[in-house]
Amino acid sequence: MTQEFNSETGPSRFWEGPFLPLALIIVTVLVWTSFEAVQLRQQRNILNDTKANQQTLIEQAQRIRSQLDSIAGQTAKLAEKGNPNASLIVEELRKNGITINPNAQPSGDAKKN
Repeated sequence: MTQEFNSETGPSRFWEGPFLPLALIIVTVLVWTSFEAVQLRQQRNILNDTKANQQTLIEQAQRIRSQLDSIAGQTAKLAEKGNPNASLIVEELRKNGITINPNAQPSGDAKKN
């Protein structure tokens, strides 16, 4: 059995109309949107990992800063009591633009962003 198709109703007529270009455009947009969504998800994961890594560094830096402030405050108290070495250290820090508040409390509650 052979089937003969009329040129107006056969399969070739189906592909000659606007269906094929529209189908290609729709498929292209879907593929492009899917690709962009995957890329954005990967970038978001990378940014979240980077932020988590930086957060540990920030916490370590805050602990070191707190320790340094404590040592500087104790040195300033010694300088107030007349210790010449502590006075020399405080004076050199002052020359470099570093001021020490001997009564400052170490900040344990750091602001987290």
